[in-house]
Amino acid sequence: MKNMLILIVALYGVLLVGLATPMSLRKVRPNVFYGFRTAKTLSNERIWYEANEYCGKLLILVGVMSIVLAMILWWLRETLPASAILIAILVGDIFPLAVVLAACFMYLKRLE
Repeated sequence: MKNMLILIVALYGVLLVGLATPMSLRKVRPNVFYGFRTAKTLSNERIWYEANEYCGKLLILVGVMSIVLAMILWWLRETLPASAILIAILVGDIFPLAVVLAACFMYLKRLE
């Protein structure tokens, strides 16, 4: 059970980095499926690219943090109970993602 949770955390981090990298490099064109999609970003191409670059960079950071968290949890898996691993995942993965989402919307408000 613990190993599976840690594997999921690592894969989540890799997936996040993989999906966020094209955003941060301004490679994702405005679309309705992928990227930081809001009415404001979809209405203005310049805002789309600026917002997606900003959010992509933050998401890469969260992805790298998730990979590091998975490595730490892997090293400590024998000494930590499953409940501690779940709490670490909530604090180390879910909370930072919520902070990034809030930061992206605050950044979007500043764009005109």
